[in-house]
Amino acid sequence: MTLHRKASRFVQVLLLAAPFVALAGCSTQIVLPVAPKPDQPPVAATPSAALSRLAWSWKHRALEPCRDLFACDYEFAFEPDDSAGIRFQGRPWTRPDELDFTRHLFETGSALAPPASYVGLDLESDAPALPDDRPGKDERWHRRIQTPFIAVVEAPGREFRVLGFETFYFTRGDSACIPQELRDQGYGPDSTRWWIERWEDYNLVTPVGGARPSRALAPIRPITIGAVKALYLDSPPAP
Repeated sequence: MTLHRKASRFVQVLLLAAPFVALAGCSTQIVLPVAPKPDQPPVAATPSAALSRLAWSWKHRALEPCRDLFACDYEFAFEPDDSAGIRFQGRPWTRPDELDFTRHLFETGSALAPPASYVGLDLESDAPALPDDRPGKDERWHRRIQTPFIAVVEAPGREFRVLGFETFYFTRGDSACIPQELRDQGYGPDSTRWWIERWEDYNLVTPVGGARPSRALAPIRPITIGAVKALYLDSPPAP
């Protein structure tokens, strides 16, 4: 039997068998592959989701998700004993500083360090959103989350491990200070999203009692998130 006749005979068998397969309930199924969904940053619909958006942007070294995450009155507070914060005692660390730091860390490098080739970040994803404990803050619009903060930053010739216990303060979108550049893009008061208004760092590099960090942290150098921010704030030198 030629190859052509064999193929014709195979098609005839399939056609004859099709009605019986249908009557039998089509027990044999063909499953087509499903394309994976694109990895998108979480929408900051809750304070916890806003933190997830921050973690996503760091892990993907993506600046854009940070632009609509920090309110225009945002400030970062260095840990009181962190020497990296000395230069900011006369002025606060603001949203433009945060975005400059992020761009330098992810993309261009700074005057003191090359851009990161890898950033890993872990936050407590199910940490409760508590009422904002600052005076004059209504818990309907203002919440806070306290969470461990563990990050690894790798850049050519440098590796850092960040160990901190952070407090993030959030403002609901219908009460937040929205940056003008985002207002110009159509952002407005929105009760379905949350903005980061303040970030406070608490240093966990040196344990209580002043003991030296465990050798288990080697060979990655422990450092505060404030020190990493200060390291990557200033623009790289012009070529």
